[in-house]
Amino acid sequence: KCRPASCTPIGKPWVVSPTGRLAAGGDPLPVHIEETETSYAIGWQGHYRIEGQMGTVDAFALTGKRALVTGGNRGLGLAFVRGLAEAGADVVFVSRDAERNAAAVATLAAEGLKVQAFDVDITAKDGPDAAVDGAVERLGGLDLLLNNAGLAIHRPALEISDDEWDRVFDVNTRSLWRLSRSAGKYMKDHGGGNIINVG
Repeated sequence: KCRPASCTPIGKPWVVSPTGRLAAGGDPLPVHIEETETSYAIGWQGHYRIEGQMGTVDAFALTGKRALVTGGNRGLGLAFVRGLAEAGADVVFVSRDAERNAAAVATLAAEGLKVQAFDVDITAKDGPDAAVDGAVERLGGLDLLLNNAGLAIHRPALEISDDEWDRVFDVNTRSLWRLSRSAGKYMKDHGGGNIINVG
């Protein structure tokens, strides 16, 4: 019993590609994959039969899905971007800080994860539409919106001004609603999708 990432037939590590070919020591070989909901069996050129159990990550694979994450260049947002990419999704994230965006993309690239980013102020009048349209343009579509961007002012409530409250509401509530509406319109016309809001 073993997982593809850890099995080593004839001393060579191997992986199964989405096209159903197995790479051993850099040489792709044809394989046959029999898969059920919880397990798989792989025959390697008739010489080996390796069986194993599908793990949690397999059950939640996002290969081929296209995801947009707001506020994805640090903290929880970066963790969400990383997790989606590791699960196989094509991911783009947005924020207002171009420098932090570039740094996050570089960090993930160093981990072997390819993601994209572009600059958008989601509180601007055209921000939500720009974010969704930009994601569709870069990814070729959109299956998932993860509303992560948020703002918190860490001071006693009685010290918060109306202007500061308006900023918090614009980021945490108004832009979330407008992003969800923009993405929802696209998804409605393109076979559906999912919207996740982080509180």
